[in-house]
Amino acid sequence: MFTGAAAFAFVMYRACLAFDIGESQVFLPGDSWHKLSNVFLFIEFASLIIYLAKLPDKKSSYLIALATIIVIFLQEKDSYSYKYALIPLIFNNLTLISSNFIEKGSKEVNPQMVALGGLWYGISFLAFLCSFSTTLDFYFFFDDVSMFATQISSFYSWQTYQRDPLTLFEATTQLLNLPQTLQKLAAQKKKQNENKKPSQQRQ
Repeated sequence: MFTGAAAFAFVMYRACLAFDIGESQVFLPGDSWHKLSNVFLFIEFASLIIYLAKLPDKKSSYLIALATIIVIFLQEKDSYSYKYALIPLIFNNLTLISSNFIEKGSKEVNPQMVALGGLWYGISFLAFLCSFSTTLDFYFFFDDVSMFATQISSFYSWQTYQRDPLTLFEATTQLLNLPQTLQKLAAQKKKQNENKKPSQQRQ
């Protein structure tokens, strides 16, 4: 959900710049759309990191709330500063690293998804750094590459623990057939809930 919201806000921001669209036409000024895009993206990333850390629900809720507060305050300060973008990234990565020492237990991962997620994350981070370069005058190009690569990295990273992950083609096909996809997911969720009831009754 946050991924879609971030992408929508980013497209609105780019539209405001490209077509000189004012606040009266798209509800918010371009800078606000840029800020919202960053907020949604960083919250999505925080949620992903906490999911990968395999933390208990209570700890996860506290950390997501804390990450959200940090992101909103820093983006409100300056949504164009690389310093205020790096702080949430450092916080998220420290959370993931710390969880490996705090939470014990096996974490079986899909190596292919880990590799692809890491590759696209590296591309995203490199483009992010290049967008602030004083010698390379291609800010918008690198900013677009960073956003696109981050979304692809998130797609693969969310499937880190999946044995049968989706490909980009399959995900696109499901998105185009959204009503059928939602019905299928609802049926799977209903079946899972029905399977849980007998085990809970035995306990």
